[in-house]
Amino acid sequence: MVVREVKVGRFGWGPPSLSVGPSGDTVAWIRWKGDNRKLCVEGVEPGRSTQFRTSVCTYAWLNSQTLIYLYGSRPRLIDVASGATRRFGPGLREHVRQGVTGATDELRALADLPADQLWEFYGDVQVVGDDVWFSATLAEQRGPRRVDGLFRTDHAGSHLTLVATMPANDHISAFFALPDRSVLLRVETYQGVTVVADRLVAVGPLADFLDSGWVPLLESNRAEFGFHALP
Repeated sequence: MVVREVKVGRFGWGPPSLSVGPSGDTVAWIRWKGDNRKLCVEGVEPGRSTQFRTSVCTYAWLNSQTLIYLYGSRPRLIDVASGATRRFGPGLREHVRQGVTGATDELRALADLPADQLWEFYGDVQVVGDDVWFSATLAEQRGPRRVDGLFRTDHAGSHLTLVATMPANDHISAFFALPDRSVLLRVETYQGVTVVADRLVAVGPLADFLDSGWVPLLESNRAEFGFHALP
């Protein structure tokens, strides 16, 4: 049954990253204009559409009223009703300085460097149940040291856990987290700036099962290119 048809025009050359909110009454997508990506939300009823001024690279539903997104720096939150944004957590370097479960010696040594000597990058963010997952890199600006890892925190962004780190020259390009805290990661290997190989790596309780070739199914509240049924 079609509840309402919405013509939003062309999305441009970028994917819309369409998703359905946890309550099932709101959809979100990214509208591209050149390289700029604007986050849009629309209620199924009565059909009010909002395009936020905030630019995003990727996003996820934290809850039915709040989206978490990445754009350049650390994760931020946006209120769906007002469009107001705020920080999510203190940032990777500061988090490590305060204490991160499972932190390696290399990660702690990097975090002890002054902030202006580090690069802090974020790759993707996902919300699964009570967990917020993100991939991030902490790297020395004028040196070879870097840590590329997968992290898990709570909805308040207060307790951070390092779940997995990558070998030198490897980078997490994407991941898929599951409710039991199993994760399937896509890892790229670089020589300089060239990707020379990529592979899937599984961690968590279902690691052996996922390593045997199983790929998780997409849920409707995951921001992804494509179209999803309302729950």
